[in-house]
Amino acid sequence: MLIHAAAEHGYEVVETLRQAFEREWDDPEKKWAWPADACRQAILAFWEIGVPQDWAVTRLRTLEQTMLGSNHVFTRLSEYEKQAQAWLTLDERMMANDLLVRLLRASFTVGNEKDYQLDAWISWLGQINRIAPEKAPERIAWFTRSILALEENTEGKAAQSAAEELLAIAFKWSPRRAIRLLQWLLRQQIIRHEVAVRVLLYAALESDHPPIELILICLTTISIPFATEAREGLITLLIEKTATCIGIESALTAAQHLFMCVQRDALPSTRAGWLPGLIRERCAESLVQRCPRVERWFCAQF
Repeated sequence: MLIHAAAEHGYEVVETLRQAFEREWDDPEKKWAWPADACRQAILAFWEIGVPQDWAVTRLRTLEQTMLGSNHVFTRLSEYEKQAQAWLTLDERMMANDLLVRLLRASFTVGNEKDYQLDAWISWLGQINRIAPEKAPERIAWFTRSILALEENTEGKAAQSAAEELLAIAFKWSPRRAIRLLQWLLRQQIIRHEVAVRVLLYAALESDHPPIELILICLTTISIPFATEAREGLITLLIEKTATCIGIESALTAAQHLFMCVQRDALPSTRAGWLPGLIRERCAESLVQRCPRVERWFCAQF
């Protein structure tokens, strides 16, 4: 990038280039030729090579005042997200938090009848809860109401998709309260039991200390036997976590258990979908050696 190349030639060159950029940005006739994201990236690039933080903060504030001119909801929300990330890069958490609140409010605008934008904004909720955990219950409730409005005003699976994301975020914050949220979502018929169990298992596996044995029991007694849709990634993630947290031998034992469960209990229509999660795992070679039926199945499929 030009800015980083200028840094190779010393402070004076950087200053000359920075002033040239500022003249462009401040010129009423030229500034419109600069997309907001290009300005933002340039500001951060100058900051990365040593331009004072105060200058970067001032420039980002100025940019923030002019970046939201578009009437297109997705364009505005995209700019909110990029600007918030820029504030986080500068470690200006208060600025990022204020902007994220504005982003969340703006995200409740329904862009079209099949509007999935709420998923992206819910994904920020985990970061916000870590910064200010004391208001997490309010935020969860706020998004819950928004999902209900989405269910009433859109078609397709937009509300279900947002509910899945919110349920996962809520579980990472408080498993107990996530169950209360799940009960409400089930009563509103926004999410199905099968989907909810899958979301909770993924969230549990992605936690810092996943309850491996309990997850394996849930997977083999509930998810695999009753699922109408195979999720091979769930099996793969469980074996990865088992290998990391307990050991490769335990992962191999879990893989054998899962293989037998799929063969015995899964619906015929889903069996072929579950098994690749075992084959692609790092203990697959050992599994094949100790369970020849896996090799025969693999050869038959591929």
